[in-house]
Amino acid sequence: MHYLSPLSRGLFHRGFTISSVVTNSGMLTLIPLQKAKLLAERVKCEERSVEAMVRCLRKKPIEDLVNANIWFKPAVETGNPNAFLPENPYKMLKDKNVYNVPWIASNVINESLFSLESVYRNRSEIFSIYNNWTEWGKRFLDLQDYVDADKLEYTLNKIKEFYLDDTEITAENGLQKLNKLLTDRHFLVGTDLAIRTQAAATRSSVYFYLFKFVPEDNLQFFGPPAASHGVDDKLMFKFSTNPRRLQPQGEKMMRLFIEFLAKFAKTGVPRIGSTNWYPINPRQSNLKVLEINSPEDIKMRSMKELAPRRFWDSLPIKENNHLF
Repeated sequence: MHYLSPLSRGLFHRGFTISSVVTNSGMLTLIPLQKAKLLAERVKCEERSVEAMVRCLRKKPIEDLVNANIWFKPAVETGNPNAFLPENPYKMLKDKNVYNVPWIASNVINESLFSLESVYRNRSEIFSIYNNWTEWGKRFLDLQDYVDADKLEYTLNKIKEFYLDDTEITAENGLQKLNKLLTDRHFLVGTDLAIRTQAAATRSSVYFYLFKFVPEDNLQFFGPPAASHGVDDKLMFKFSTNPRRLQPQGEKMMRLFIEFLAKFAKTGVPRIGSTNWYPINPRQSNLKVLEINSPEDIKMRSMKELAPRRFWDSLPIKENNHLF
């Protein structure tokens, strides 16, 4: 978002994005006024005018606003000369209206395992999800704001067919199937689009790593020990749930990460250990990906795509490249 915002130009000279990018699903609040009114209703700030509503909201204790459980994300503020985000993020990327400084994007291989804790604890839950697919999909796939109502069930059925019906679904493989679906939908499809589009829009280099390392310490937020959402964060930053000292392999990886961040901050060219890290080449169809498997196994790979973009592009989801 800061690469796109005119308010942030000149305030930084490198950028590093962990997991999410502007083209991920659900990154925008599409109906900010309606959400603000819903928040106002829950905290008893229903006023006749927007100005009065805002004044009332500003006087409410932070606890009341948080406990109302209304999620806000950045919104496009068309026509506002002081907007943080003046246009749709993908359109700004496509139009090359992006800050020209180096960028590192990243994902872990199992981004969405943390959101499947209940399925991990009770594997047979996959069959309930399968048999109540439409309701589950509406809750977890973030499609209702982006798909016309008369096409939503068709879209959900196509996704079910692609991810769950490719082979027989079992209690053993169900968790992996759902993780693959959610990781693609919420993370990898958007990342693939963002790194290609920004690499084509700017002269500065765009780099990407895919993290597959599983530390000896259980650093995941929820779910099984895995390279899941936040594990790479926890190697770089001291979380309260971290052990006082990481196990040897985790500590090796932590030191490699700290070194690469320092080098990138100083030079704009990242490097992990002895591996040369090449940027995304917008003139090539394959992506140059730094694959991190362990402190001793870090290598460049050429990948056709991070996720099945052709399948997702075939669906009537009105976002990003489907709009512009």
